[in-house]
Amino acid sequence: MLNATDNTINMKHRLATTLASSQVCRDWRKIILFFKSIWGRLILMRGSQSTGLLEEILRRSGDSPLCVNVNIAPGSHDTKWTFLPIFLNIIEDAWDRVESLCADIRGAHIISNEIDARIWAAFDKPAPLLQEFNVMIETSVIKASSAPYLFGNHAPRLLKLDFRRAFSTSYSWFQNLVVLHFTPTSVAQALSVEVNQTTVILKD
Repeated sequence: MLNATDNTINMKHRLATTLASSQVCRDWRKIILFFKSIWGRLILMRGSQSTGLLEEILRRSGDSPLCVNVNIAPGSHDTKWTFLPIFLNIIEDAWDRVESLCADIRGAHIISNEIDARIWAAFDKPAPLLQEFNVMIETSVIKASSAPYLFGNHAPRLLKLDFRRAFSTSYSWFQNLVVLHFTPTSVAQALSVEVNQTTVILKD
């Protein structure tokens, strides 16, 4: 169980260990299934993993906080694309449960403008539990003017932000960040308002 909730260990390895442990014996299975929080930290969408398994893990997580790791990109595993509806369901219907989101989603021929709009509309909602937001969506274009209140301007627990789009430093949650990564060529390019309006201490 400690392995399952240790974020320093690769999620794929943690999931495999948890699934194997749940099959050791009836007592072990009963204990592991009882702790819904274990399963909430193992929401993995990548590789050739089956959607059936993912849906079962989500069911086992109950109403517990979610740590979500997503890799949906063109490749040899066409089944990757079947994760997209599940991903949308999570961010649209269970966004208030998401504690960590690491997502790498690519493919202009799959991510339509409609899907892109749905994704960013979900990210505009309040995120009361969110602690880490690391998102790369290849086809997205988001500007501070079109999303003035990212996370509904409410993400009181957010500590880590790795964002590939411009955003405003006027958000109430910005001052709480301890890890901030930018992909644009400069911080000035990434920030949409004057940094001197907010004093922030960052550690990495």
